[in-house]
Amino acid sequence: MASESQRKANKRYKEKHKEQQQLYVKRSTTRNFLKNYASLDDLQEMQEIIDTRLKQLENK
Repeated sequence: MASESQRKANKRYKEKHKEQQQLYVKRSTTRNFLKNYASLDDLQEMQEIIDTRLKQLENK
């Protein structure tokens, strides 16, 4: 169990780094969905999205 000072420090960090925290949550949610719930159709759709995004990033 975290101490009160540790909880306060964690809260301050999260407030100061909101965008990074949102990214962590989205990444975690996506991974969980892909690993545990995605159907074959879901995975194929995600693969298309990933391929398109890779091409966009490679062309920058």
